[in-house]
Amino acid sequence: MSVRVGILGAGDMGRMHGDMLNKDPRVKILGVADLDEKRADLLAHQCGAKALSTLDQLLELGLDAVYVTSPNWTHLEAVTKSLAAGLHVFSEKPMATSLADARLVMEAVERSGRIYQLGFNRRFAPVYQFCRERVEAGFEPMVVNIRMNEGEMTNRPWITDRARTGGYLNENTIHFMDMLRWLVGEPTEVFALGEANCYADQVDFVVAFKFAGGRMASITTSGHATWFYPWERMELVGDHEAIATEEVLRVMHAPGVAKPAIWYDYFQVTKPAQWGYEGGDRAFVSAVLGECPSAFPASEGFKAMTLVEACYESIRTGQKVVL
Repeated sequence: MSVRVGILGAGDMGRMHGDMLNKDPRVKILGVADLDEKRADLLAHQCGAKALSTLDQLLELGLDAVYVTSPNWTHLEAVTKSLAAGLHVFSEKPMATSLADARLVMEAVERSGRIYQLGFNRRFAPVYQFCRERVEAGFEPMVVNIRMNEGEMTNRPWITDRARTGGYLNENTIHFMDMLRWLVGEPTEVFALGEANCYADQVDFVVAFKFAGGRMASITTSGHATWFYPWERMELVGDHEAIATEEVLRVMHAPGVAKPAIWYDYFQVTKPAQWGYEGGDRAFVSAVLGECPSAFPASEGFKAMTLVEACYESIRTGQKVVL
């Protein structure tokens, strides 16, 4: 059986997923829709699919699933409309541009009974899966430090328009809201600082999280950092044991005092595998085919957006937010 897929949005993420899906023998891409005719034509040609301009046209093709890789502010309508049509949905993050709209998405998923997967690709990236495996083996992160830097925020004209994106924290930083929950647990308190340096909207943040059992975490992120390496780094410190990632290229494990640290690198792995796109797409298709459960329910994405909203609330009020 082939999963008949349509792709809404032929930008960078549409092309990434299109390339992965085109290599999966279980998938047949039937259509690509984008308001930019040239982009739709190019990706459709690469996938052997029809080039279209709207979601409504995609829904007429007899699909099993839709990939929503269009800009943030389109996610609510595209996802809920596709679910109402009885289709499974893979949606790039965020779920929506507000927590209220994310709740509408979650409710639509629950009503539909369809598979919904959010594009939290880092869950499938080897460096972060290594961290997860160590946690499952008994490593307990007590202090976590995350640094995530964008180089500039001008390559998409709408990227600093909060009404369209939901805010900077809903861009790449939301991945690490999810990572904290995945690797440490549910935060109990959040305190955040944010400034609008270099841009009209806030793009600089320092966020502190508290967890049960005295565990702590921080995220420092900037939107004007020149893309210096490593663009993202996570350090997890346990009982005289530590793990540190450098982007998605390598991860270090220091197993104890006076013991040599071991580096595992993924430089020779393809970019889609390094970043987890390959694994995420494979998991979604497997879930649609009934070969495994959904990689994670819509509630997981909603909880990550809840942390984003808590950060913005803390910045507005100057107070910590108890979750």
